[in-house]
Amino acid sequence: MTTDWSTRLGASPFHDSAARHPLEPQVSPPVDMIIGIDFGTRFTKVAVSDGRQRQVWIDDSGTKLIPSIVYIASDGTVVSYPSPESPGSEKIEYLKMLLPESSDRVFRSVRQNVYGRAIEDITRPLAAAFLSGVIRHVRASIIRRRPDLKQRRVNWFVNVGVPVQHYDANADGFSEVAAVAFHWAQRNHMEYTIDDLSSSYAEIVGSLDLDRESSPAQVVPELTAAIHELIRDPNREDALYGLFDIGGGTLDGAIFHVNRSGIGRPLRIHAARVDQCGTIAVSRMMVAEIYSRLPHYIEGALVGTHVIPTVRLPLTELLKFRDDKSVEVLVQNVVGGVIQTTRTQLYGQMFSPRVDATARDTPPLRVLIAGGGAPSAWYKSAIERTFLTRNLSQFGLTGIRSEIISKPADYRGDDFPRFVIALGLADSVVALADAQLPSQFRNAEPPLERGSPPAPITKDMV
Repeated sequence: MTTDWSTRLGASPFHDSAARHPLEPQVSPPVDMIIGIDFGTRFTKVAVSDGRQRQVWIDDSGTKLIPSIVYIASDGTVVSYPSPESPGSEKIEYLKMLLPESSDRVFRSVRQNVYGRAIEDITRPLAAAFLSGVIRHVRASIIRRRPDLKQRRVNWFVNVGVPVQHYDANADGFSEVAAVAFHWAQRNHMEYTIDDLSSSYAEIVGSLDLDRESSPAQVVPELTAAIHELIRDPNREDALYGLFDIGGGTLDGAIFHVNRSGIGRPLRIHAARVDQCGTIAVSRMMVAEIYSRLPHYIEGALVGTHVIPTVRLPLTELLKFRDDKSVEVLVQNVVGGVIQTTRTQLYGQMFSPRVDATARDTPPLRVLIAGGGAPSAWYKSAIERTFLTRNLSQFGLTGIRSEIISKPADYRGDDFPRFVIALGLADSVVALADAQLPSQFRNAEPPLERGSPPAPITKDMV
């Protein structure tokens, strides 16, 4: 993602499709319009920017959350947003989590076949159909709401968010889907059967230049977009932070450092990690666990003495989920993983080298929580308990203090944590951000030249 934005803009063949005579004088200069799409597991969020002002996009019915769903009608016709489903349609959910070519079956087990075809064979065309409907509808609404754009050349760009892990392993797949979706969005809406959709997709892939550097549709790691949005706040102090985005499918985490001293990089992302332990992923795993142990969880309550039986399934119970790990272990693997990786990179810079450090030496790590699951007291507690369960005091860490990410002064709603990624994506330079995620490198970014790590200072040495 190193192409200069002006070069990328000049190379873009896409612009507002309103017909103009080639010799017609340009009354106003062209405008660049960026659509940021936080392609979610359950809901997709959109923000738009004209280079000066960014805002969350709301459709005409007042909806901010677009269900990430497509429908297959009984005759095989593919229906996606904003068209309503027809009676008897088959619902295809979790498109984002079905895109990665992963062996993890948390979401792929939802449906093996669709209309006689293997789900993995048609996931990309279906995801592109969904995103193209979103792009087309957002573009049309912007032009309708802003009459001034009808007399101006509009250069359209799209940034689509991708989880860190899937960006690394499936960047080409996500880029391909985004490019085809952008191409389809230039056309008037057409209804395709699932077979015709797949054929059209293959034809476009064969004809489009899918070079990531020149395409007007870019894919960007979601954490990069969120952190890029965070550092826009001039009041955010220079410090080391954690960020955990609690989505429906995944929990994404990163440790980063804000530096406004003018010396060195303004933003350095030291570690990033993601796992499928978001809210709906956990819910699906719990349903599978309940099903496998029906007598324990349900039948026992049903044959008990209570007139109204109560099924209790506390998340703190050591349920056998993926690899026989509990949900809390999965969450704390993400949290502990990014902290330990950061510690390895920074040696003694991150926390106090004292094994008996207190908050007077090093304040607790400040962790910002975003995403649809941000209000969850359970996730917050699980994140903070990582300090004790992983014995992070051995690194000189004195604690973890988590908080819901605060909204900027110019944001009017109370749902900023849910839209921080979309807003970060609606920026012309987010794909060219100065700081890349360590996962974008073959090897993690090496620490500064400091020689050998300092030996821990113990009580006996002072």
